[in-house]
Amino acid sequence: MSRIIDTHGHYVFCVNDGAESLDESWEMVRAAYEQGARHIFCTSHDSASMLRYRRNLKIFHIITEQNLAVQVNAYSLAETENVGVRDFARRLLQEKLVTFIGSDTHGTGHRPVSLASGVRYIHETCDAEYAADV
Repeated sequence: MSRIIDTHGHYVFCVNDGAESLDESWEMVRAAYEQGARHIFCTSHDSASMLRYRRNLKIFHIITEQNLAVQVNAYSLAETENVGVRDFARRLLQEKLVTFIGSDTHGTGHRPVSLASGVRYIHETCDAEYAADV
Protein backbone atom coordinates (compact mmCIF):
# COMPACT_ATOMS: atom_id res chain seq x y z
CA MET A 1 0.00 0.00 0.00
CA SER A 2 1.33 3.45 -0.85
CA ARG A 3 2.20 6.02 1.80
CA ILE A 4 -0.49 8.71 1.84
CA ILE A 5 -0.48 12.25 3.21
CA ASP A 6 -4.01 13.46 3.90
CA THR A 7 -3.71 17.22 3.44
CA HIS A 8 -7.30 18.12 4.23
CA GLY A 9 -9.42 16.42 6.84
CA HIS A 10 -11.79 17.55 9.56
CA TYR A 11 -10.30 15.28 12.24
CA VAL A 12 -10.51 17.79 15.09
CA PHE A 13 -13.66 17.01 17.03
CA CYS A 14 -16.54 19.47 17.37
CA VAL A 15 -15.13 21.82 14.75
CA ASN A 16 -17.01 22.49 11.53
CA ASP A 17 -18.71 19.42 10.10
CA GLY A 18 -16.11 16.88 11.23
CA ALA A 19 -15.77 14.48 14.16
CA GLU A 20 -18.19 14.98 17.02
CA SER A 21 -16.01 13.59 19.82
CA LEU A 22 -12.40 12.79 20.68
CA ASP A 23 -13.22 9.09 20.28
CA GLU A 24 -14.57 9.69 16.78
CA SER A 25 -11.44 11.72 15.94
CA TRP A 26 -9.23 8.79 16.93
CA GLU A 27 -11.46 6.38 15.02
CA MET A 28 -11.02 8.54 11.92
CA VAL A 29 -7.24 8.67 12.44
CA ARG A 30 -7.09 4.87 12.80
CA ALA A 31 -9.17 4.42 9.63
CA ALA A 32 -6.91 6.78 7.72
CA TYR A 33 -3.85 4.91 8.99
CA GLU A 34 -5.32 1.57 7.93
CA GLN A 35 -5.86 3.02 4.47
CA GLY A 36 -2.22 4.12 4.19
CA ALA A 37 -2.16 7.65 5.61
CA ARG A 38 1.02 8.32 7.57
CA HIS A 39 0.66 12.08 7.87
CA ILE A 40 -2.58 13.97 8.45
CA PHE A 41 -3.22 17.69 8.27
CA CYS A 42 -6.21 18.69 10.38
CA THR A 43 -7.57 21.57 8.35
CA SER A 44 -10.62 22.80 10.15
CA HIS A 45 -11.73 26.26 9.15
CA ASP A 46 -12.32 29.45 11.13
CA SER A 47 -16.04 29.52 11.79
CA ALA A 48 -18.67 30.04 14.41
CA SER A 49 -17.98 26.54 15.74
CA MET A 50 -14.54 27.73 16.82
CA LEU A 51 -16.20 30.00 19.38
CA ARG A 52 -16.50 27.05 21.75
CA TYR A 53 -12.74 26.58 21.71
CA ARG A 54 -11.85 30.19 22.28
CA ARG A 55 -13.06 29.60 25.82
CA ASN A 56 -11.21 26.30 26.23
CA LEU A 57 -7.59 26.01 25.11
CA LYS A 58 -7.40 22.64 26.86
CA ILE A 59 -8.47 20.96 23.62
CA PHE A 60 -5.50 22.44 21.79
CA HIS A 61 -3.17 21.36 24.59
CA ILE A 62 -4.55 17.82 24.21
CA ILE A 63 -3.96 17.96 20.46
CA THR A 64 -0.33 19.06 20.81
CA GLU A 65 0.34 16.61 23.66
CA GLN A 66 -0.62 13.86 21.21
CA ASN A 67 2.07 15.17 18.83
CA LEU A 68 -0.57 16.43 16.43
CA ALA A 69 0.06 19.68 14.58
CA VAL A 70 -1.94 22.89 14.90
CA GLN A 71 -2.00 25.31 11.98
CA VAL A 72 -3.25 28.87 12.02
CA ASN A 73 -3.69 31.18 9.08
CA ALA A 74 -1.02 33.87 8.75
CA TYR A 75 -3.80 36.26 7.80
CA SER A 76 -5.55 35.59 11.11
CA LEU A 77 -2.52 36.73 13.10
CA ALA A 78 -2.07 40.14 11.52
CA GLU A 79 -4.62 41.18 8.92
CA THR A 80 -8.10 39.92 9.74
CA GLU A 81 -10.64 42.47 10.87
CA ASN A 82 -12.39 39.77 12.92
CA VAL A 83 -11.08 40.56 16.40
CA GLY A 84 -12.23 37.22 17.84
CA VAL A 85 -10.38 35.21 15.19
CA ARG A 86 -7.28 37.40 15.52
CA ASP A 87 -7.20 37.19 19.31
CA PHE A 88 -7.72 33.43 19.30
CA ALA A 89 -4.96 32.85 16.74
CA ARG A 90 -2.63 35.05 18.77
CA ARG A 91 -3.53 33.23 21.99
CA LEU A 92 -2.68 29.88 20.40
CA LEU A 93 0.66 31.39 19.39
CA GLN A 94 1.31 32.82 22.88
CA GLU A 95 0.59 29.39 24.37
CA LYS A 96 3.09 27.90 21.88
CA LEU A 97 0.40 25.64 20.45
CA VAL A 98 0.97 26.60 16.81
CA THR A 99 3.04 24.15 14.82
CA PHE A 100 2.96 25.96 11.49
CA ILE A 101 1.10 28.64 9.57
CA GLY A 102 -0.74 28.47 6.28
CA SER A 103 -2.08 30.95 3.82
CA ASP A 104 -5.57 29.43 3.45
CA THR A 105 -5.55 31.13 0.09
CA HIS A 106 -8.67 30.68 -1.98
CA GLY A 107 -7.64 32.56 -5.11
CA THR A 108 -6.28 35.84 -6.38
CA GLY A 109 -9.46 37.76 -5.58
CA HIS A 110 -11.01 36.19 -2.50
CA ARG A 111 -8.42 35.58 0.22
CA PRO A 112 -5.23 35.89 -1.85
CA VAL A 113 -1.88 34.59 -0.55
CA SER A 114 -0.99 36.63 2.52
CA LEU A 115 1.89 35.12 4.48
CA ALA A 116 4.37 37.97 5.07
CA SER A 117 2.39 39.90 7.70
CA GLY A 118 1.79 36.77 9.77
CA VAL A 119 5.43 35.73 9.58
CA ARG A 120 6.47 39.25 10.59
CA TYR A 121 4.03 39.15 13.55
CA ILE A 122 5.48 35.82 14.73
CA HIS A 123 9.06 37.11 14.59
CA GLU A 124 8.12 40.34 16.38
CA THR A 125 6.19 38.70 19.24
CA CYS A 126 7.69 35.25 19.83
CA ASP A 127 11.09 34.15 21.07
CA ALA A 128 13.52 33.49 18.23
CA GLU A 129 13.64 29.70 18.67
CA TYR A 130 9.86 29.26 18.62
CA ALA A 131 9.48 31.71 15.73
CA ALA A 132 11.99 29.69 13.71
CA ASP A 133 10.16 26.45 14.50
CA VAL A 134 6.79 27.81 13.39
